[in-house]
Amino acid sequence: MGAKLMLSDSTIFQISLKSSEMNFRELFFTDQKEDCGRPKIRTNEAIENVRNLIEEASRTFIRVSVQQTEMSYETCQKIRKKKLHLYVYQPTLVHELLAVDSPQRVEEWFLNTINNDETLNYTFYSDKAWFH
Repeated sequence: MGAKLMLSDSTIFQISLKSSEMNFRELFFTDQKEDCGRPKIRTNEAIENVRNLIEEASRTFIRVSVQQTEMSYETCQKIRKKKLHLYVYQPTLVHELLAVDSPQRVEEWFLNTINNDETLNYTFYSDKAWFH
């Protein structure tokens, strides 16, 4: 009687596992679902159109690309951010350099010096020290 009970528990578990798997597939695999009938705006053609506009004039404002593509502002912005991974660049001006900025400035100076200075090509470094 105990073995029969275990078998039925096993089959119940398998049935619940199968139904959970089917629910998971229905909910999370959206590429298999049918379209709801609403026309898509962010099509591959629209994405390529926005990409070409940006390549032609990279300093173009979003409002200008909205006028040229006849899409909404939000759609153009979503295409730029989500599909093309382009974000607004805004340089920041500061009035004075503080002590906090020093390590970054030294690092940039060091990298520029290494890459552009010929003195390092003629410098010999040794790991031995001579004491007199």
